[in-house]
Amino acid sequence: PWNLCITFVVLLLARLGSCKVTTEESQIALLQQNRTHDRRVPVLAGSCSSTPETINLNADDQCIFTSPNYPNHYPARVKCSFKFQAPAGHQLMLYCNPVRMTWWSTLYLIDNDKTIRKGCFFCSDVAYSYTFSSNTGEVGLDNGHWFTSKGFSCLMSVKKTTSSSCHCGVPNSSTRIVGGVETKEHQYPWMVMLVWPNSLVQFCGGSLITSKHVLTAAHCTYGTSANNIAVLLGVHRTSSYPSTAQYRLVKQIMNHPRYIIATKGYDVSLLVIDPVDLSSSSSVTIRPICLPTTSEHNYVGAAATVAGWGTNSSGGVSPDSLNKVDVSVLSNKVCKKSYSKITGTMICAGETGKDSCQGDSGGPLWTKSANGKHVVEIGVVSWGKGCAWKGYPGVYARVTALLQWIQSKTAGTTTCQPPS
Repeated sequence: PWNLCITFVVLLLARLGSCKVTTEESQIALLQQNRTHDRRVPVLAGSCSSTPETINLNADDQCIFTSPNYPNHYPARVKCSFKFQAPAGHQLMLYCNPVRMTWWSTLYLIDNDKTIRKGCFFCSDVAYSYTFSSNTGEVGLDNGHWFTSKGFSCLMSVKKTTSSSCHCGVPNSSTRIVGGVETKEHQYPWMVMLVWPNSLVQFCGGSLITSKHVLTAAHCTYGTSANNIAVLLGVHRTSSYPSTAQYRLVKQIMNHPRYIIATKGYDVSLLVIDPVDLSSSSSVTIRPICLPTTSEHNYVGAAATVAGWGTNSSGGVSPDSLNKVDVSVLSNKVCKKSYSKITGTMICAGETGKDSCQGDSGGPLWTKSANGKHVVEIGVVSWGKGCAWKGYPGVYARVTALLQWIQSKTAGTTTCQPPS
């Protein structure tokens, strides 16, 4: 199995505080599970240390590191860690395969002056992802007792950020989807319209998440080729486009490798386009939305917003302008009372008489961040029974459950940081 392969190579190449590159293609294939189209060679960290040296990662590096003895049990009474640093203007992104800890053991992260401790995972394996707020970070194991377990196997990657003048997830104003209202022009600068290149007819929505990546639904792009899709950014109406609008042909479609039409799970896709200039302070009509910094939140009960150019009723006519509606996030347990096929890769939201509808597919569902200064995308419009039918909320692809895959495909590209 791949984790045994990792352990063997780590033991063979271990050197404290440094990363070694392995060129064995068979090992790389195993180490990069679910990383289709990503040809970068991951590097392997040395041993977990009580006095770690800093591991310097370049813009395109990915570093794999594990708890002591992984996949066998880590020792009793051990505290050790790994320190990482990326180039200035970049952020560190962490993804851990299902973590297995015992009582009184923690996987801990140090992000600037903040320490995050992930407690006991004794009863179940839980994958974990986190985006650091800067280019430095530390990840470690703290076990103060005699109980031991398998621990963790994680991957650290790097993404580029832009200047502090560019912020993601910030609407342009303070302030018809079904039951919705028209937004203010360019209020949500991350909104993207998917169109047929020849006719410019809108058929799905999406969101800009980096300078060259649009997040949308896999069911919008499945079975078609990149030259059959184009995107419009910085638009409000479907009938006319301002001079600031930008048109991009899609260069590549990356559907999630586990998306299956029948099950409707993993319903996300990334579209690669020619980069949008995010450094220009005048380009306020086009800005990315923020992604969650951690995969942990379930957002149950959160007030959320969904926007799109879709129809105002099931089988109805689409509006000319971008509409939005406010909905509440439901638990998957509640949602299963309406739909039996709800899985962990889905999130449900709705209000009586309010929902997304045909043509909204692929568009973002977002909610306010913890500090309230920006919004984060937590869902991608996926499916549902009718539109705003009583007892049937809208179903969205859960971004936190798919965060590692999204981050792995967009690592190293330019984006904007959340406001501090």
